[in-house]
Amino acid sequence: MKFGEEYHANQLKQKLPEFVKKYFPDRIKAGVTLGLQPVPDIHLYSNLDYEIEPNGHILYVYIFSAIGLAILLIACINFANLATALSMRRSKEVGMRKALGAHKHQLLFQILSESVFSSLIAAIIALVITGIMLPTFNLLTNKHLSLTVLFETEYLVALILLIGVIGISSGIYPALLVSKFNVIKILKGESDLGFSTTFFRRILVVVQFTASVILLVGIGIIYQQLKYLNEKELGFQKEGMLVIPARASVNNKYDAFREEMMKHPDIVNLSGVTTIPGKGADAWRFIPEGGSAEQPVMLPLSFVDYEFLNTTGVKIAEGRFLSKDSPSDAAEGFILNQKTVELLGWTDDPIGKKLELFGPGVNTIIMSGYVIGVTNDFHFESLHHEIKPLVMAYFPNWTNYLVKVNINDLDQLSGFMTSTWQKFAPEWPFEFKFLDEDLNQLYANEQKLSTTINYFTFIAIVIACFGLFALGSFTIMNRVKEIGIRKVMGASISSIISLVSRDFIILILVAVLLAWPIAYFIMNQWLSNFAYSIELGSLVFILSGLSALLVGLVTISYHAVKAAKSNPVNSLMYE
Repeated sequence: MKFGEEYHANQLKQKLPEFVKKYFPDRIKAGVTLGLQPVPDIHLYSNLDYEIEPNGHILYVYIFSAIGLAILLIACINFANLATALSMRRSKEVGMRKALGAHKHQLLFQILSESVFSSLIAAIIALVITGIMLPTFNLLTNKHLSLTVLFETEYLVALILLIGVIGISSGIYPALLVSKFNVIKILKGESDLGFSTTFFRRILVVVQFTASVILLVGIGIIYQQLKYLNEKELGFQKEGMLVIPARASVNNKYDAFREEMMKHPDIVNLSGVTTIPGKGADAWRFIPEGGSAEQPVMLPLSFVDYEFLNTTGVKIAEGRFLSKDSPSDAAEGFILNQKTVELLGWTDDPIGKKLELFGPGVNTIIMSGYVIGVTNDFHFESLHHEIKPLVMAYFPNWTNYLVKVNINDLDQLSGFMTSTWQKFAPEWPFEFKFLDEDLNQLYANEQKLSTTINYFTFIAIVIACFGLFALGSFTIMNRVKEIGIRKVMGASISSIISLVSRDFIILILVAVLLAWPIAYFIMNQWLSNFAYSIELGSLVFILSGLSALLVGLVTISYHAVKAAKSNPVNSLMYE
């Protein structure tokens, strides 16, 4: 392939095996497979080692899209439900229009035009609210979105089409219903809404509350998972731990720097590391005892100093840790975790086993030594991943310093550390961060998901309740004479409330039973992104169902109590 020559991706992919065969060392050819990935796919579809920065995940795009569509569906259902329920109020208008010669397609056009106009007004209001809320949304998602993008031709066309689709889809059923009204029945004052219409409205209520319950379950499970991630024992101490970026000038005088820092009474310990616990480690090539240079073993490696265990609280399972009292440890001492011991098959007696380390990118052994200790497994990566093998060794080219502190007076402690730092690295500003806060950033996507779903769920439930409130009003209006007769016959207020509420409770219960398996499937898929996750217990599902029932009862109770306390004379005086 010559420079500047155009190649299709498949053509290039076919040449990759030949490239590996020609240019890669014999010792690793068998384990290397090269592939291609479109650059636009990296952000959402790539989850490889050594990414430039944490990527997004297409799953969250699907989740947010599904939530947005669910809210839009609930709103459209509300419109269709209310338009259907209120159709009797304009039945005489429709009857007169039909009697005067209006055609079916004219009535359809009128109703759909009103629906599309309502959608247009809603879109204008939504744009205003979006403009007001966009700074808060950008802060929440760490984005820099702007409404100006909507005025680009393709987005403007898409918005106009969306307004039309929403208006037509939400208004089509009421329009068809109204256009089919029987003129004679309407002008005689009889209802032309049959069982099918009532049944359809009930289905819409069920769909609304099904979506709301799914969101409620999602809130509960995401909250539990985030709580679990924050509280799970990691195998090392993260509370009260500061992380200071290392500098070469400080590394060159590391012992003196550490001694000076340890003079402060609130500094418990200090350790130099090349990788921050909980944030992963790079894989290096090793030759274990009995292995060969042609088939090295790839193992994550972290360089640490002698005080790593005392600083982090990681526990020794076998043998001992690196020690200044043993001069050979710096050049020959290897520490393994239990996963490494299992992987290498050294479970009987790992202490004293030989291990050799290749240099990065070269076929040269830079460290040859022996296993002197085994630590308990700890989560040196995020909880998205299972615990992997890990090797630790001494090499004083630290990239960070871990400082275990008692935070009694952070300002005073920070001032002391700053002045100490300036003695050793005056050319660099002093910086630090808390390890627990830094590790929480590993779950930033989940935190944003939780907060966003909270907002969306509130919106969805409010919209569903508006629909239920209006539908309850219409239902009681249609049953006002029945309620009046029951009261005359001696029915109590509680029995009237029960009568009015019963149908809606049944609808909500049906919605809950439909929502549970759907929510279980969705949240089980989400939890599969974590190597360590909560069990999907029944409590969150029960509480979500009870919450939906409570919200539904509170919404309908106003109409139920009002109907129960009404004077039956008012509803029966013309009978």
